[in-house]
Amino acid sequence: GRASTLLFLITKGADVNAKDPVTGMTALMTAVVSGQDGCAMILLGHGADANTRDVVNRTALMAASQFGYKVTVERLVASGADINAKGRFILDNGQYLEGWTALMVAVVSGWSGVVQSLLDGGADVNARDQDGGTALMVAAAAGQYQVVEALIKKGADVNSRDSEGRTALMAAQARGRAAIVSLLKKAGAD
Repeated sequence: GRASTLLFLITKGADVNAKDPVTGMTALMTAVVSGQDGCAMILLGHGADANTRDVVNRTALMAASQFGYKVTVERLVASGADINAKGRFILDNGQYLEGWTALMVAVVSGWSGVVQSLLDGGADVNARDQDGGTALMVAAAAGQYQVVEALIKKGADVNSRDSEGRTALMAAQARGRAAIVSLLKKAGAD
């Protein structure tokens, strides 16, 4: 299968860090996006750089976080992927979000298990995007109660404001997320 072909190519001298000239994706990124965890681990074991970025400034960890590949996320972190690297995330509507971390990507994508793995791996719970937004603000706006709870337990600043002065509490209130509003207030949000 794919793993045996990959190993054959590596033994014949294939550059595990070669980039696609159009997308900037490496074999590791392609394996991650395709859900080929075994191939990703083979590549990492043969020197693939876990922190290489594609043309939209995304790392393999960000891609794994976007697609919910929890085991791959954990293996990338264990292999030295920069858990707090910032890059660009592209929403389904084509909107670009700059300065996003793998944690923010996992939150907006709705992968609570990946969020927990990233938190356990040491992700900066208070990292900010280019607009001052945080993972907590994203989770509160999206109505992700368990994720909001996990972020608070890891020390998320419940009163943090983005560049326009908005807080997670404001985001939750604006979207009618009563349970999250209550949780945030209980945690000291004002």
